[in-house]
Amino acid sequence: GWAIMPCGPPMLVGNTLAREFALYCQGRFVSQAFGEQGMERMGVGSASESARSNAFTRCCKDLGVASELWDISFILNWKKEFAVDVWCENARTGERRKLWRRKDRPAFDYPWKEQLTGPSASSYEGRTPRAVAQAFDDVAGDIEEDGEETPFDPEAPVPPQFRKYTGKQWIDVLKDSAGRDYLQWASTNVNNFELRRLSRRALEFAKASGWVQAPSILRTLS
Repeated sequence: GWAIMPCGPPMLVGNTLAREFALYCQGRFVSQAFGEQGMERMGVGSASESARSNAFTRCCKDLGVASELWDISFILNWKKEFAVDVWCENARTGERRKLWRRKDRPAFDYPWKEQLTGPSASSYEGRTPRAVAQAFDDVAGDIEEDGEETPFDPEAPVPPQFRKYTGKQWIDVLKDSAGRDYLQWASTNVNNFELRRLSRRALEFAKASGWVQAPSILRTLS
């Protein structure tokens, strides 16, 4: 059998709940990782469950479980063949964000309404950081409405808060050694916790894709 055990109490950093878990299989230690979940749309109980699921997913990476989900070639080919990204607007809040769904699934239901057009990475050119932030205010927080963390999207635009890489896609930054060095610095030095968290997720994706070895800061929470 297997079990995932907490390694300490939950921590609340800003609006994000984090907790460390360890995975055991047949009585033996396998892996250890932090799970994180934003609490903007849920209570402590739901956020704790989501953080546990997030930690379990990260622990399973060391076993090679669903390892193709961190293979950039598999991801891009699968999305091209089976999925479509659409810009949606929340009927309750007016929030706009890009959501992915399978091609054989119907359009998103209430409160989301699919839009025919939306901002793209090319629309960054000539725009101020404030205007870009308004167009992509959902990029830095990739938590779906149901509270589950979405897979890291290497084709998503880099948030404007990462000023020197504004307008680029994550895949462009991660394949560049200077870009990875910048994200490693940002993962521990920027003031915004969500941006530090996003930097760590990007570096973890790069590690899983074989572009870089695991930096020591990937599990730093402060």
